[in-house]
Amino acid sequence: EYHGQRIVYDEMVIPNCNAVIFGQRMGIVCKGQVFQAFIIDSRAGKITDMGSGLKLEDQYARALRANGVSSLSTGHGFAWGSDDRLGGVESVRGWLQIGKNAKPTLLYFQDVCKVFESQMVRYHYKRTATSTTDQPVKKNDHMCDCIRYLCAFGCPYVKPKVHPKKEAETKSMKALAAKRDRKKKEAGANGHINFGPGNG
Repeated sequence: EYHGQRIVYDEMVIPNCNAVIFGQRMGIVCKGQVFQAFIIDSRAGKITDMGSGLKLEDQYARALRANGVSSLSTGHGFAWGSDDRLGGVESVRGWLQIGKNAKPTLLYFQDVCKVFESQMVRYHYKRTATSTTDQPVKKNDHMCDCIRYLCAFGCPYVKPKVHPKKEAETKSMKALAAKRDRKKKEAGANGHINFGPGNG
């Protein structure tokens, strides 16, 4: 989120993808990034693989774990994306409306998210000979599904927590600064400060 807006900053399109390939690619692409949550298609995630007996959701979670990829709230697992397609479409429509700052809620990096852009501009409802229905055409719309899940999820801003190590470093720096200030006061006019042994 940036000033109340949500930004699609990257995309990953993997033809003939499976859990193993997904996990490996995520391990490369997501290195060094921090995520709040992962979302999965609730219906697809429940499908059980005939060979392993595992649900797709579990397979993909295992793949993320194997490649060291996790999020703060869902760990290596997933939150379920809403299966209310029409409700999700309305959520996206709401994010595309121009807001008070003369910009829509939803923004994206055009140079990077080319498949997302291509699918969004071609997304349309089914048409009959006499009218247009309220049912979207299910074709070349994977990125549209992804943004629909995100919009329905809401993606509320969560203030980053300070890493325990960073927090400890901050406390140490504050303690050192306080010690330095105290030594300056004790030094008085001569301005000499001794941090040597026995002068703590």
